Amino acid sequence: MSPACSYCGESMPQGALACPQCGSDAETGWRDDDSVDGLDVPREMDESTYQELLEDEGLVEGSRRRRLPKGFLLAFAAALALSGILWLFFLIKAE
Repeated sequence: MSPACSYCGESMPQGALACPQCGSDAETGWRDDDSVDGLDVPREMDESTYQELLEDEGLVEGSRRRRLPKGFLLAFAAALALSGILWLFFLIKAE
């Protein structure tokens, strides 16, 4: 098994002085003893799992979080206000 870059996680050739993927080397932060083992960090995430994570965090609108359109809410508020005005009009007219 080839070693993995401790910065980006890509596999590196044995004895490489820098990561061929991201360019990290000993001077830019990673050391030979860097490791993410035991940190419960996922190595890879497929697209559906990533989308679920974004939806759970509220970063994108997904199927789990449905919201009413703003136009519907404005129309409902306008209808409510109009019915209140009409009710007051008929109440005053009845006196």
